[in-house]
Amino acid sequence: MTELEDIFKRARGKRESSTIEYKLCKLKLSKDLWETVSAFSNTHDGLILLGYERIKDRYVPVGVKNPSQVLDDFSSLVGQKFNYCPLVRADILEDEGKTVILIEVKEAPVYQKPVYVKDVGPIKGGFKRVGAADIRLTDSDIERYYQARMGSPDATLVNGATIDDINESSISAFRTLRKLIKPGAPEIGFSTNELLKAYDLLSKDGKTLNVAGVLLFINRFYVVPFKLGKGMARTEENPFTKAIREAVNNLLMHQNYFHYSPAQVRVYNDRIEFYNPGYSLKDPKDFNEPGSELRNPLIASVFYEIGWVEAKGTGFRTTMMELSKAGYPQPKWENNKKQDTFTLSFFYPSEKITDQVTPQATPQVTPQVEMMDRIALILNYCETPKSLKEIMAFLKLKDRVYFLKEILTPLLERGYIKRTIPDKPRSRFQKYVAVKKGEKHQLLHPVIQRTKKISAF
Repeated sequence: MTELEDIFKRARGKRESSTIEYKLCKLKLSKDLWETVSAFSNTHDGLILLGYERIKDRYVPVGVKNPSQVLDDFSSLVGQKFNYCPLVRADILEDEGKTVILIEVKEAPVYQKPVYVKDVGPIKGGFKRVGAADIRLTDSDIERYYQARMGSPDATLVNGATIDDINESSISAFRTLRKLIKPGAPEIGFSTNELLKAYDLLSKDGKTLNVAGVLLFINRFYVVPFKLGKGMARTEENPFTKAIREAVNNLLMHQNYFHYSPAQVRVYNDRIEFYNPGYSLKDPKDFNEPGSELRNPLIASVFYEIGWVEAKGTGFRTTMMELSKAGYPQPKWENNKKQDTFTLSFFYPSEKITDQVTPQATPQVTPQVEMMDRIALILNYCETPKSLKEIMAFLKLKDRVYFLKEILTPLLERGYIKRTIPDKPRSRFQKYVAVKKGEKHQLLHPVIQRTKKISAF
């Protein structure tokens, strides 16, 4: 018995599921066959059985006419149909006296996803497997696949950022904190260059810092004053301040640095809200369970070394338990996969809300947040020159006077964007482009610029 025959023997008679799909394909290959091949390639291994008809609640073998021709058609087309040739095996087998075809589809390597029908592109031709259905890939699905190809967001190299930009006081602070956790750790005695290489914060040639290196060691290391008690515990901290520190660390560890929006800490009269571009990779319903899925493992590894986060992935569970014991309200969160965002809110106990935090906090914060997002969107969109109409359409704005007064003119005056025809401001050929590093303003790498206010080191 061949391997495929053994697989078929174990699969036959089972219902459609996340790993099994039945198709009729009695005379020829159906269009939706390619959708299932894409779905299994993008999600996980699966089996497709051709020559079956659904009768009531079960799939009955009816056979494939000219199975050799159908199998030849599949073998010749599968390599041409997709942007990457799926990993497949197929064979002609027999079920209840009927000739059927078994196709095994293996999950594609990370660097090949998404696998899609190349004639129609990833949006219309890319699928994922959800239960027993093939679902079209969303924009966020596709973005996630392409990000995975490039590695973690914090491993992205930052052009122009070198070891000369490192703040030595940050390196010194790291060594001090590491010594508190493990006095004999060898990395305490490493040179700056050796330390950065040890934590994979430099390019292979040692000339360029990645996002993690910039976020951790270019900005000044933040230190919260504390005293050490037994077991190196911070004696002055209460559950609420510990929760806030945990949330700030998580902003850095779990942020999607490819996202256009910045991470934000929003202070309201009844709560502190942590907004992160990048939905939680760990399902919120599993927050009480050990284990963590990291978006930025390089940043996380440094935090583990100095005891700022728990390697077991139990930090959030511990935080919720301690808040509950101390009588604080439980935090709330919103995990939005479609918008690729995660928002975590910590609420003050009612007796802690005072007039010191005014009711005007909410309306003051919201417009600022919206404007920050809008600026980030425009700069990203105008990396290549765009006309006034194109920018307005992109922002879904129709009021030209408002757009010129409140958005375009301030961006021009602050040097964030510039005209492509500066000598003729009213030219009908006028376009606008984001100012690049080395021009009028010395702008930072966009990832760093958007997150510099909450950087750790």
